[in-house]
Amino acid sequence: MIGEAYAFLASVLCGMFAVAVWCGAESIRNVFCVKGFVSAVLDILFWAVVSAVFCYFLWLTTNLQIRFFEFIGVGIGAFFCYITLGKCLNFIFTAIFSIFLKIIQFIFKILLTPCKFLYKILIVGKNVKKKKGTNNDRAEK
Repeated sequence: MIGEAYAFLASVLCGMFAVAVWCGAESIRNVFCVKGFVSAVLDILFWAVVSAVFCYFLWLTTNLQIRFFEFIGVGIGAFFCYITLGKCLNFIFTAIFSIFLKIIQFIFKILLTPCKFLYKILIVGKNVKKKKGTNNDRAEK
């Protein structure tokens, strides 16, 4: 009886973990504006992670013996976690991924500054000289 109660509580935690992973994937979609193929990859990754964690949970608690109450526990855990912590988890993950995106953008801005500088000197500089020369020729005629 104690083993079954332990398995039920562990299944509730497994459901809560599934909602947390879902909130993380949803936040990635919102922050990085992911659509199409990448969204499908995130869905597949979500189901792979949740399935692996559920199988690991079954292996730890019941030696891979599937019992009906474990699915009920996962459902209850997912439902209550989504109702109580869903918005909070989305806010936290969105803030974390937004900060991460800003850091990555700042790093790329620093890395691309020399390239932009060279582009302005080599490419844009030639076009400016040609335009100045043609304008002066027209003004003299």
